[in-house]
Amino acid sequence: MNNHDTPRLRAETIDTLSRARRLLDSLEEAREETQRHLARLRRPDAYATVAGRSALDTAVLSTRRMIETLERVSDRLISSGGEPAQAPGAPGAPGAAAAAPAPGLRTLTLAR
Repeated sequence: MNNHDTPRLRAETIDTLSRARRLLDSLEEAREETQRHLARLRRPDAYATVAGRSALDTAVLSTRRMIETLERVSDRLISSGGEPAQAPGAPGAPGAAAAAPAPGLRTLTLAR
């Protein structure tokens, strides 16, 4: 990466963080609405009963981890003058093994 890419990379990171935070807000609202609806029906969440947590709980946790990762990348961009530092073992870092997705989790793609 050259110095000409730094402003673009920072802007993309900030934009992605903003979209991820909006996604988290939407997921938390959907989770609360679903919990209220199930309470009105006096029914348990069948998925949560089997899996130990609801699908929306899993999505919220995954999104929070994604936001934390994006925040770390953003901090590294700022502290390194634009060059994102790769943590040992991070995907793409030298010697890193390919990470398998967590069981039952899918990769979320944020729409623009």
